[in-house]
Amino acid sequence: MKIHGIDRTNHVQKRNHSNVSMIRFVSSPVAVFTGLALVFGLLFALITAPFQAPDEHEHYFRAFQISEAMFIAQRSGDSVGGLLPKSLAEATKVSEGIAGKTDKRQDLERLRMFAGFRYDAGQRMFIEFPNTALNFPTLYFPQAMGIAMGRALGLSSLTFAYLARLCNLLAWLGIVMLAIKIIPVFKWVTVLLALTPMSLFLASRLSADAMTNAVSILFVATVARVALDNEYRLSRGTVLFLLVLSVLVTLSKSVYITIVLLIFLIPVNKFGGRFAQLGFVMVCLSANIGVTWLWARTVQGLFVAMSPSENPMPAEQISFLLSNPDEFLLAIGNTISTYYVALARQLIGVLGWLDIRLNPWVYALSYCLLLGFSLLDSRSDVVIGRRSKLIIFAALFAGVLLIFTALYVKWNSVGNDIVTGMQGRYFIPLSILWWFLFYNVGPAAKKVAPRALGVIACLFCFLVLSYCSYKLLTRYYIV
Repeated sequence: MKIHGIDRTNHVQKRNHSNVSMIRFVSSPVAVFTGLALVFGLLFALITAPFQAPDEHEHYFRAFQISEAMFIAQRSGDSVGGLLPKSLAEATKVSEGIAGKTDKRQDLERLRMFAGFRYDAGQRMFIEFPNTALNFPTLYFPQAMGIAMGRALGLSSLTFAYLARLCNLLAWLGIVMLAIKIIPVFKWVTVLLALTPMSLFLASRLSADAMTNAVSILFVATVARVALDNEYRLSRGTVLFLLVLSVLVTLSKSVYITIVLLIFLIPVNKFGGRFAQLGFVMVCLSANIGVTWLWARTVQGLFVAMSPSENPMPAEQISFLLSNPDEFLLAIGNTISTYYVALARQLIGVLGWLDIRLNPWVYALSYCLLLGFSLLDSRSDVVIGRRSKLIIFAALFAGVLLIFTALYVKWNSVGNDIVTGMQGRYFIPLSILWWFLFYNVGPAAKKVAPRALGVIACLFCFLVLSYCSYKLLTRYYIV
């Protein structure tokens, strides 16, 4: 039917089709995550001034070194780093003097000037990057690929950093997207965790955290799929996949080895018996410890104590821990009671070089929403029992304890009464385990339509990430 020359039937059909497409979008955790992560991840990568995240310049140097197939850093006297093009060090000066000074902005003319500087592979100098020199090469493969692309295209050293950010983001996005697709429960909780400002910010910069966080969540998702999906069979391919993922997680940071305990969530009958399950856990632990030990032996001569305010002596600190475990536990308690607010904020998002704090409502609503979704984002046919939650809690507790222990040994003076250097982002790979403890808590009759959860998650993440984009833009470019 036409009214005043307008085909009303066609117009209504188009509108209905548009509504159906929107409903499908907000009903799909994978679609919501992919769309928001891609749009706002790109914004974060472009808006954040170059090298304005903790140690981003050192990650840049390490990624470049790996892009040249130099997988092990070098030592020169008391310095650890590599023989790299001088133009790389020059590129990192583009945003000099901005970190920690909230009244300073990135000069756009300076940015354009540095972007035009020619990359010179011939002139080299020894560049230090002790904070990242010990990191395993796989953490930088996506970033190294971006840098290699930049070299092949003849781009500037500064452009390498943006390409590395982009490749890091895309690799993280692909892995997390797979995790959300295969995890049988908690899909919306996983979306919320992956799209917290801190998580997305880490993914959109040069860092080792992006791959660590992505592979960790993929391991958890794979275990959950095998453990909670009664129809899913444990094949040899899945067993090998879990083994490789666990090794990659542990090589990222050895403290996360405790996630191997999650394998006990998988029913014994899927392994073919208790001894087969125990055998696989032992194989995983042995492989993780063995590969980590080999890498530690390979880079043992590259360790440099880097605490600016402490005098760490790892061997002596370990002896102190063994002799005085009560004082170490007291130090952990002091750290939590002193810094719990800062750590809780950092887990959700303190951006830039830890100098962009968000509005308190972002932190409060984020935790409220995560708790609410943890209680409601469940399936009536999937129950996580008390024994399973004890296993999850054990993996979480042991992982947190190892994080404190590692930092205390490598970063603090012997016998320190507080664990200095702790940051909330260290807990991101383990954070989903905490929320799993709230799964199917309360009456089983509580049900919320997945579409409603999708609308809430989509709107909340869109608003928060838009706000964060504005904060980054005003922090670095607009007065």
